[in-house]
Amino acid sequence: MHNNSEPLLDLWLNDVVAALAEAREARQEITEANSLDKNPDLSPMQRADLLPTNAEKRLYLSSCWLEALCTAEARVLGWIYLKMYGKPFSPKQ
Repeated sequence: MHNNSEPLLDLWLNDVVAALAEAREARQEITEANSLDKNPDLSPMQRADLLPTNAEKRLYLSSCWLEALCTAEARVLGWIYLKMYGKPFSPKQ
C-alpha cells in the first residue's frame, strides 16, 4: 500500500471526495438542464437516451459512473481510515 501513513491516506481520501463532488455536480447540472428527473424510475442509461447529443450522453454516463465509483471508494477508504487511526475521516474544505 503506497498510502501507508495517515497524511497520505488523508490526501487520497480528499482526492476521492473532490472527484465525487465534481462528478455529482456535472451529473446534477445535466439532469437539471434537461429535466431528466421527471421520471425517477428511469435508469441512467434510459436518461442518457433522452439527451440531445452524444457528448452530453458520454458526460452524463461518465459522471454517473464516477459518482458511483467514488462513493464506493470513499466508503471503503473511510472505513479503513477509521480502523487504522481510530477516528472518522474528515474531508478538507
